[in-house]
Amino acid sequence: MKKFTKRFAALAACLVFALSMALTSFAADDSSEPVRKDGFSSIDGLEIKTTTDRDSYKDGEALTYTFSFTNTNDYALDNVKVSYKGIENLDYDKLALKKLESIGKIEAGETVTKTFTTNGEAPKSSVSIPLVAGIIAAVVIIVVVVLLIVLKGKKKGRRTTAMVLVGALLTGSMSMLPANEAQAVTNSDFATVGVHDPSIVKDPATGTYYVFGSHKAAAKSTDLMKWSNLSTNIATDYKNLFGDVWNNYCITDANNDVSGNLWAPDVIWNETMNKWCMYMSVNGNDWHSAIVLLTADKIEGPYEYVDEVVFSGYDGTANGTVETSKIKADKTVTYDGEDVTLTMTVSFQPYSEVLSRAEYSDIKKVLGLGENDAIPARYNSTDQSKINCIDPAVTYDDDGNLWMVYGSWSAGIYQIKLDTKTGLRDYDYTEYGDYVKDKADPYLGYKIAGGYYNSGEGPYILKADKYYYLFLSLGNLETDGGYNMRLFRSENINGPYVDQDGNSAIYPAYTQSAGYTDIQTSTTTKYNSTRGIRVMSSIKMAGKSTTHIEAAQGHNSAFVDDDGKIFLIYHTRYTDTGEAFSVRVHQMYVNEDGWLVVSPYEYSGETLSTTGYTADEIAGTYDFSIQYRDKVYTSKGTGDKGIYTAVSITLGADGTISGAATGTWKTTTGSNVEMTIDGVVYKGVFVKQANELTTRDETLTFTLCGGNQMAWGAKTSN
Repeated sequence: MKKFTKRFAALAACLVFALSMALTSFAADDSSEPVRKDGFSSIDGLEIKTTTDRDSYKDGEALTYTFSFTNTNDYALDNVKVSYKGIENLDYDKLALKKLESIGKIEAGETVTKTFTTNGEAPKSSVSIPLVAGIIAAVVIIVVVVLLIVLKGKKKGRRTTAMVLVGALLTGSMSMLPANEAQAVTNSDFATVGVHDPSIVKDPATGTYYVFGSHKAAAKSTDLMKWSNLSTNIATDYKNLFGDVWNNYCITDANNDVSGNLWAPDVIWNETMNKWCMYMSVNGNDWHSAIVLLTADKIEGPYEYVDEVVFSGYDGTANGTVETSKIKADKTVTYDGEDVTLTMTVSFQPYSEVLSRAEYSDIKKVLGLGENDAIPARYNSTDQSKINCIDPAVTYDDDGNLWMVYGSWSAGIYQIKLDTKTGLRDYDYTEYGDYVKDKADPYLGYKIAGGYYNSGEGPYILKADKYYYLFLSLGNLETDGGYNMRLFRSENINGPYVDQDGNSAIYPAYTQSAGYTDIQTSTTTKYNSTRGIRVMSSIKMAGKSTTHIEAAQGHNSAFVDDDGKIFLIYHTRYTDTGEAFSVRVHQMYVNEDGWLVVSPYEYSGETLSTTGYTADEIAGTYDFSIQYRDKVYTSKGTGDKGIYTAVSITLGADGTISGAATGTWKTTTGSNVEMTIDGVVYKGVFVKQANELTTRDETLTFTLCGGNQMAWGAKTSN
């Protein structure tokens, strides 16, 4: 009897647990709205009360609602609007309800009252009683069957089997461990997506990688090779999310649709806030742009709008007044034995005269200016402080401080400190000091790069090993626009950032090789600035297609994975597919001089060998290419159109280099290598990769950095 009691108690506990989990899961899907006091809500000085003439109604009886809106502020509220949801299945006068949607202006201390009466059939309950009953019945049947097995079983093995069956059935799944063996990749292991300006982030809870990009695009992958598209509420609810800042600050007559102006978001996990934080560029013409913050509990959303972080283009008058507040209010009654909830969404604004953009933004607050003080003239000069406030990238430094680098062309790239508690600008941080040209600005922050309307956008800062690495994209993003990535580094997150030759990322004046160039021209020497190490170029080399060649690679992000692997993520167009673009991922390594080097082929799961390779394994013929700054691809060009063709060199087992380039090579530690080629000393690594042909052949490659340029090699024969 005791054994039976113990078995029955254990099964009963399992049953209770299963029922609670099933009902909890069901309830969790029912609503994600915050809990509010029934019949009352309040925010920003607006109190909303909803009452009915009774709490319970029979089928066919009228429901009479009374709505009151009380302004407890000492100033008027304007543009008070209401939307109603929850009574769609009742028979009511839709025109009469629509007339209640616009409340308009409510003076300070005023109460506005509205009433609404409706008749109709009882709406369907939001809780499916048959479904819940079905869940309960199914679980009961399962447990009864297993209980019979236990009671009839004579052997311990049978009871154990029954209990295992209970666990499997109640949880609905069984965990499976993935295989840990490395396997050669095939072409079917890869799938790309079209996300422009991809920003990479990894969800530590699931191990899934995500990229978020311009025009509301997003994608995810479990291995950085096979990607699938992802849709978030940014894509479906963008008008509501960004409508206020768009209509009140960014919109112009020439650019009046927010849909195509949500650019280059960056997503990061904020441990202090316990939130996923998305920093989005809301782009407007004439520099009327803003970077805004949205947060979510889960990386896939839903994301909620928080506030603006920083503005640019403070001249002129905003089209709206001030930020809109929103609140929801519920009222639940019993109708024909079931709960019926009317939900109102109320939006409103403080009443005021139309504000200038300078007044709408926080620039006067940060600069300590009075209401009637003018914005300093430097904010109207691209030689000084007229930036374009887009392309954010957010990074923690070694001390746990949160920084946001941003900007595009114009007056350059800047960086401000964020408050880890809010994710917004740190208003208490004043160490930028007074304005110093090409150094710092009390509103914009520290100057990091660019300026004087030289090219440079999509900044991204990565901490790897002992350095902070700054990536920038030069040029125009079109296929033949000369787009190319440049690399700098610094020991301090706020700079100064320099390339291998010591060239600063900050321009001292307008430079023809970095300034705006008409993409309609056929020159291949657009955006060939000598500042910055060019990360990659358009190349014909072994293991890559000779017709489907990358062009206009840029606007990258980067990250260090949990296992220490470093990755570069960027978008590229191609020479044969017009303006179509796709996401690419390459692994990077830190060479013995502390510079990042980029693998020649896209990532295929490779791991750097800790023991390296013998001279005999290395010896052979290689396709060799330098990532020169001299040329960029253009479809309108002549000759090679800016495409570099690799040359053939031979690495001898005796450490010599011969062929189209000459010199010497030697391995150092592990996979590290030092090569002197045509008088230039390079350092990098050997790494085996799957090439990019459909056969995905394993190929020994090397990647180098030296002489302020990168170089690649791919073995073609022994």
